[in-house]
Amino acid sequence: MFKIQEETGYEVMLECLELGKRHYEEVYGYKSDYVPRQYNYNFLKICQENGLMHFICARDDSGKLIGYFVDLVSPDMFSSEFYAKDMAIYVDEEYRKQGLFNEMLKAMEDLLTKNGIMIHYLEFQEGHNESMPLKFGYKKVASLYEKLLQEDK
Repeated sequence: MFKIQEETGYEVMLECLELGKRHYEEVYGYKSDYVPRQYNYNFLKICQENGLMHFICARDDSGKLIGYFVDLVSPDMFSSEFYAKDMAIYVDEEYRKQGLFNEMLKAMEDLLTKNGIMIHYLEFQEGHNESMPLKFGYKKVASLYEKLLQEDK
């Protein structure tokens, strides 16, 4: 059995970032030579302390962190409404295909709704379950393009 819940505090953020090492290698490893994994801990702490970052965590029976769903809340420049966008979603490979994403997504949507957030955006990398949001009522509204500008360093 798993425990899915919102968690707060700097220690939770650090724990998610530690698990995030595997997440980064899996999803962004192709550009790690050009865009190294590094964090601005002060910025992340400010976002968290001011309610702009929300963490939904999945833990196993022993309390081990096995997944996370992290959103960043921002104001929309044109409507002045707040929206949330995922910063990171990850489930440890050993625990996939057990419904943890579904449960974390539902918990995050409930949390955002409770906090008056109107819109929720999810971003999936090519080849990493990018059609999954469609199963939960999300629709594709944009295409994201990337160009590594510093490849020739």
